[in-house]
Amino acid sequence: MPKLLIVDDDIHLRKLVMTYAELEGFQCEETDSAPTSLAAFL
Repeated sequence: MPKLLIVDDDIHLRKLVMTYAELEGFQCEETDSAPTSLAAFL
């Protein structure tokens, strides 16, 4: 399953993108800033 990291400070936009991405078969993880996204990525 392909993975997708969604990074945005707007929680509503993250949830919207995550919903549609999961419907398309992506395994999603979300963060709200660059530093936390780097930690999630590594």
